[in-house]
Amino acid sequence: MKSIDKRITIGERVFYFFNYLFLILCIIVAVFPIIHVVATSFSSSNAIASGKVFLLPVDFSLEAYNSIFKDGNVLLSLKNTVVITLFGTAFNMLFTIMCAYPLSRK
Repeated sequence: MKSIDKRITIGERVFYFFNYLFLILCIIVAVFPIIHVVATSFSSSNAIASGKVFLLPVDFSLEAYNSIFKDGNVLLSLKNTVVITLFGTAFNMLFTIMCAYPLSRK
């Protein structure tokens, strides 16, 4: 049996290069805001107000998390998110099934 010789052409190499470059740029664009928000959440309010925070926390502080969990609104927000998600999914499934059934019959 012959072995299949798979050679990558110059055109394919160029395509793969630009494809990987595009995907890496997409990853950077998607991950950068998340890293920035995390760095901001662990920085002091003075460093945030003066614009010193970029990708690493400046003047490490947990005061933002302390103030969030102090008043208890996080659990209420989490409960609201779960309830809205469950009921929204149930209603969407119900209406999708109700619309899909007649469309599937002649």
